[in-house]
Amino acid sequence: MDQDLPVSAPARPATSPGSVPGDESARGRVHAVIVTYGREPERAAALPLLRDWLRGAAGAAAPPLAEVLVWDNSPTAECPAQQAGLVYRHDPSNGGTRAAYASAAARASACGADWVLFLDQDTEPPADFPERIGRALRDAAGRGVPPAALVPRVVHDARLVSPARITASGAVRPAPLPEAGTRGAGAPTAISSGALLRTDVLTAILPAPADFWLDYLDHWLFRSLHERGCTIAPIDCELRHSLSVASGEPLSPARFANVLRAERAFVGRPGPVTELAYRLRLAVRALRWSRRAPELSRLAWRAALGARP
Repeated sequence: MDQDLPVSAPARPATSPGSVPGDESARGRVHAVIVTYGREPERAAALPLLRDWLRGAAGAAAPPLAEVLVWDNSPTAECPAQQAGLVYRHDPSNGGTRAAYASAAARASACGADWVLFLDQDTEPPADFPERIGRALRDAAGRGVPPAALVPRVVHDARLVSPARITASGAVRPAPLPEAGTRGAGAPTAISSGALLRTDVLTAILPAPADFWLDYLDHWLFRSLHERGCTIAPIDCELRHSLSVASGEPLSPARFANVLRAERAFVGRPGPVTELAYRLRLAVRALRWSRRAPELSRLAWRAALGARP
């Protein structure tokens, strides 16, 4: 059964009496969600920073943090130490990031937060991350139409992995965000961990399809923004993140099969040229794993031949 342990402190109102909705967008009240699995939530890399932020100890430039939702997909509940503004939710059915993000969007709307910040358990933000978010929000507020998302640079083993561009065949290539009013090859995308999405936009595009309960959810989110003509703005900072699919180590067969299914759902049924490019990518993957992980290689060959992995 789901376990929801809220704190006693009520959410603060989104705006002061007599204010115009959205006139705090330069400050941008934030709701943060941190998703854990198989790890005590207290050991999540970003949680100490979020605790300080809740206490108002994140620096003068940081926007207000309305609430932190700790979403635990582990089989067994491990409730973190309670704190005003911190809510723990245990989901033993493991609804993945899809369930966590849906809950975060609903809670952000309920407490009047303008933005939702996504974080994974192994994402390491810098100590001044809240203040850098605040500066990005102020910069964005001066551009007129607010962006739908703010994204930092994310590195895995000192290698840039986000932001990126994703092609119709699902190939992800790290790349800087496009300049306003320009377009490049492929849609801009990003790792969701460390990113902020506007609550109203996120609420409008959710729920995500069930295929993206864990993998490719971030790419689905950013493609949805791209299809709606939304803009994405940068946060001038760098986060360290452990990206399992980029580690070079074999995934478990179950996880790899899920990646392949989500990737197939993301690509859909494109034209013959894109479909060929996608299947060639799968064949290359199958060859790469043929010696180190024969079972993964077989799954990739099945997908390349059009079978469900």
